[in-house]
Amino acid sequence: MKAQVIPSGNRFRVRSQYAPALIERFRAIPGREYHADEREWSFPMAPDVVLMVADACGIFRESLPKELQDVLAPVRQAAPEVDLGLLADHEWALPPYEHQRRNVARLVAEPRWLIADEMGAGKTFVICNRLKRFLDTEDYFPPHWAALILCPKSVMHVWEEEMRKNARIATTLVVGDADQRRHKLLFCRSGAHIANYEALLYTKGFADVDWEVIVLDEVHKVKSFTAKTSRLVRQLTKKARHVWGLSGTPAPNGLEDWHGVLAAIKPDLLPVQTKTAFEARYTTKTRIGDGGPWVISGYRNVEELHNYVASITSRVTKEECLDLPPKIFQTRCVTLSGEQARIYRDIKKDALARIETLRGEGVLTVDNVLTESLRLLQIVGGFVPLSTGDGLPGQMHEIDAKAKEQALHDTLDEAGDRPVVIWCAFKAEVYWLERWLKVLRGGNSFTLTGDTPQKTRGEIVRDFQDGRARYFVGTAAAGGTGITLHAASTEIFYSRNWNLAEYLQAQDRCHRIGTTRPVNVVRLVADNTVDSKVDQALEDKRDMLDAMLRQPESFF
Repeated sequence: MKAQVIPSGNRFRVRSQYAPALIERFRAIPGREYHADEREWSFPMAPDVVLMVADACGIFRESLPKELQDVLAPVRQAAPEVDLGLLADHEWALPPYEHQRRNVARLVAEPRWLIADEMGAGKTFVICNRLKRFLDTEDYFPPHWAALILCPKSVMHVWEEEMRKNARIATTLVVGDADQRRHKLLFCRSGAHIANYEALLYTKGFADVDWEVIVLDEVHKVKSFTAKTSRLVRQLTKKARHVWGLSGTPAPNGLEDWHGVLAAIKPDLLPVQTKTAFEARYTTKTRIGDGGPWVISGYRNVEELHNYVASITSRVTKEECLDLPPKIFQTRCVTLSGEQARIYRDIKKDALARIETLRGEGVLTVDNVLTESLRLLQIVGGFVPLSTGDGLPGQMHEIDAKAKEQALHDTLDEAGDRPVVIWCAFKAEVYWLERWLKVLRGGNSFTLTGDTPQKTRGEIVRDFQDGRARYFVGTAAAGGTGITLHAASTEIFYSRNWNLAEYLQAQDRCHRIGTTRPVNVVRLVADNTVDSKVDQALEDKRDMLDAMLRQPESFF
C-alpha cells in the first residue's frame, strides 16, 4: 500500500488507496481535514503529526518530501560517524568517489550492514575493495579465508570481472538452476565464490563451509521471509562473521519486505522472529469480502522499525553523490487496431469471465489476476499465447501488425546513430525484435534473456559497450540488474509487467557512473489496455496486490 505525500504551505496533503483501517488512523490525528472533491486528506505541518501520518502510511523519514524531513530534523537520529582513517593505507585499483570511500570504511567497522545506495552509485566497487582489505591488511590468507557472493544469475559475470579488476581476486562460479540435476558441490575451503540465489536450492555444500564473508547482492531477492531461498540464506548468514547486503530497492513492495531483508543480514536484530509476529507488530490487516483473504491495509510502529533499519543501513542517491546528467522520460501512446484489437477484446472477455467464476467460488488469488493480465500484456506486444489440449502453455501466435511498431520506428529515428537499449517483458518479443531490427533497421543487436548461457553474458555486455552492435535487446528480468550499458543514452521499454523493482532497476542500466549524456527513457504504452494500467501503477510506485483482489476487473 503506497501513499503520496505532498507539502502545501503550512499543511501537507495525503493521497492513498482506500482502506478502512487507514481512514480510522487518520481520523484520530489532530488537525486533520478530508477534502471530498480531491479525495485526499490534509494535516498541519507539525513534527508529531508528520510522524503519526508516516506511521499510518508506512513511510520512513528518508522517503518523505524534503519539507517534511526538515520539520522532523530536531527529532532525527544522528548517523553514526565514519572513520576514514581506517583506510589510510588502502591501495585503490581505481580512484573512488567520496561516498564509496565512506562505504568501504563503514564495512571495515561494521560486520553486518546494508548499503542501500541508489542504483548506479557503484556498490559492487565498494564490496570488491572491502574484500581486498582481507588480503592486504587483515592476514586472511588461504586456507583461512572464504567469501560467498550471492547475486542474480544475470550479474554473476559482472561480479567475476569486478573482483578481478578492483580486488585482484580470482573467483569460482557456482551456477544452479532447475534444469540441472541436484548434486554435491565440493567447495574449496578458501577463496571467493559467486553463486546465483537459485544455486542454494539445487546445489549441496554451501552449509559445509565456514564463510568469513557473505555478500547478498540485490538483497530484496530474499524479502519474502517464508520463501525457501530466504530460509536457506538465513541458515548461512547466521553463522557467517561478516554479512553485507546491497540493494537500491531493498523493500520494493512495502514495509513488510523489510522482515526478510533484515533477518537475512542480522537475524537477531528485530524483537520479533516469525512472520506472524512481524505483521502483528508493524502492520494492520483487513479481510476482503466474507471469508476472503486478509491483506495489509496499514502500518504501525513505523518509527520503531525505521530505527532498526537505520541502525544497519546507509543510503545515498545518485544526485547526492554523483554529477550525472539527467534522465528524461517520455511516454508514447499507441492504439490497438485490426486483428490485435479483436484478439485483445476476446481474450479480455474470457479473462473477466474466469475471474468472476473464481471469485464466486471464493478461490480467487492474486496469481489468478496476474496470469490473466500477463496474457493480455503479451497480446499488446504482438503475441498470443496458445495452450495445449491439457491447458499447459504452448506455442505463440505472432500478430502481423503490431501497434507499437511505428512508435518504435519513430523513437529509433530520433536516436540517430547512437546505441539503443530496448527492454521487453517477454522472451518472444526479444527474439522478434532481434529479427525486426536486422531486417527493417539494418542493425545488428545483442540479446539477453533467461535462456542466454551464463558464460556468454559478460561477453555480450562488453561487446555492446565496445560498439560491436547498435542495439541491446533484453528482458528486464534477465538483464535489468547489475550490468552497465552506458554506451547507450536511449532506453526504450517496449513492454513492462507489474514488477516495480524490475522496472526501476532496468531504467538505471544506462544511468550509472560513467554516463556522460542525458538518458532518454521512452515508454511505449497501448491506450485503454492493461498496458496503460501497468504504466500508471509503475509511475505511481503503487503496490497493486491488494487492489488486484478488491477490484480485479479494473486492471483490464
